[in-house]
Amino acid sequence: MQEVMPGVPHRFCAMHLWKNFTKQWKDMELRGVVWQCAKATTPAIFNAHMERLKRKSINAWEYLNKWPKEAWTKAYFNEWCKVDNITNNNCEVFNAKIDKYRGKPILTMLEEIRCYIMRKMGTNKLKLQDRTEKLCPMQQSRLEQQKVESNKWTPIWSGDGDGNRYEVQNWQQKMDVDL
Repeated sequence: MQEVMPGVPHRFCAMHLWKNFTKQWKDMELRGVVWQCAKATTPAIFNAHMERLKRKSINAWEYLNKWPKEAWTKAYFNEWCKVDNITNNNCEVFNAKIDKYRGKPILTMLEEIRCYIMRKMGTNKLKLQDRTEKLCPMQQSRLEQQKVESNKWTPIWSGDGDGNRYEVQNWQQKMDVDL
């Protein structure tokens, strides 16, 4: 990939990484730790999960540690890319949907894919037209979950002149936040 598009961030599908991992390690706890590592949103949380994995199985830790962290865990994703997906399910679903068009001449194939996307967008627009919220249902649900979780955190102002720097903490973690 780097030969074709040098400098472009490349990510791995965590599902494929996990599937390859499970071929060697059958322990359900280890399998769960792989997902915890992939979903970790800060280096501290990622490192804690990796340490847990290392204590449980040094070989499993070495296997995961050989892959670049920037390619498979949210904790190290580049902020330039605005999507934090760790699986390529969207691509696989799209590829499965357009599979029936692949054998056609290129212009016909592209036209049919364009029409498929238009139909899909129209269907989604109809589903959302009666909603009063500004967010789509899935994003609204995530936001509501985060609101519930946020009451477990306490902000402490750091004393900076602008009032933008805080330490937020819950019973087991502390984070520095610069607004």
